[in-house]
Amino acid sequence: MSNSVSVANEDRPIFIRGLSRSGGTLLVTLFDTHPQLAMSYELYPNLLEAGLSRDKLFALGGKLLRAWGQKFSLIHAPTGDMRTFISRAERGGVRHKRLGELFVEHCNNGRGIDSMEDRLQLIALCCKEKMRLQGKQYWGLKCNNNYEDYLAVWPQARFVNIIRDGRDVLASQMKTGLLKRGPAELARSWANTHRRFRALRDRLPEQVFEIKYEQLVKSPEQELKRLTGGLGLYFAPDMLRHNELDLTVYDSNHLSMMELRKPINEAKIGRWKQDVPRETMDKFLAEAAEALDEFGYEV
Repeated sequence: MSNSVSVANEDRPIFIRGLSRSGGTLLVTLFDTHPQLAMSYELYPNLLEAGLSRDKLFALGGKLLRAWGQKFSLIHAPTGDMRTFISRAERGGVRHKRLGELFVEHCNNGRGIDSMEDRLQLIALCCKEKMRLQGKQYWGLKCNNNYEDYLAVWPQARFVNIIRDGRDVLASQMKTGLLKRGPAELARSWANTHRRFRALRDRLPEQVFEIKYEQLVKSPEQELKRLTGGLGLYFAPDMLRHNELDLTVYDSNHLSMMELRKPINEAKIGRWKQDVPRETMDKFLAEAAEALDEFGYEV
């Protein structure tokens, strides 16, 4: 695919950005219920290591193909990141045999995973496969914050960032064991993530949108109507009953699965008040107080 601007639906993907434990997976899942839109999950380009040659990628595709009829052993994957990529492709409904075919197709098109564009094009093959299987017109997935990489391939791409109270992000990461680098570093990451996205929104206001987790779960219909309208989609009532539908993510292993199977609810708002020790919160607020105020969260 060239880098020229195209109005084709498949060349106008929707990318959702959410700092870990901010509600990004919920938002992707709500969008995945839309009759026009097929959403995939955390297929990040950094999982496709540049050191894997085209020949090795082709060979891996062959192994996935031969695994048809039996469970593919992820031990065959050459790296831990590739094992993660294969597992996450399945969240989007791309089973091992078909993923192998896509790897082979990608290599036969003269592409590997050495360049960022090649990695993104392989990710797009996986996402478009789900779009094709479900008979939808648009595709999308969760993205990292390297927005310029995505825009270089899809200049008409649309982006959505979900913001959640950083104190609740802290509480959730502590609960799941994702808080590896301490509350102060999380605070800086939270602030920088959302400031960086707002800079993108200021530059591309017609392609870039923001939603708050708290508003989404309190007024889901109102917020989803606002967001779908901005993205050029109509509001679909199925978006309010994701937990009742048969979605690809429910056939996978996901850290948020228990919550994803529940109706949209407000139960996790303000969890930091009970779950975060005072000393930990002080360290977080020392770095995040100004940003919390900036994004509308009372300190």
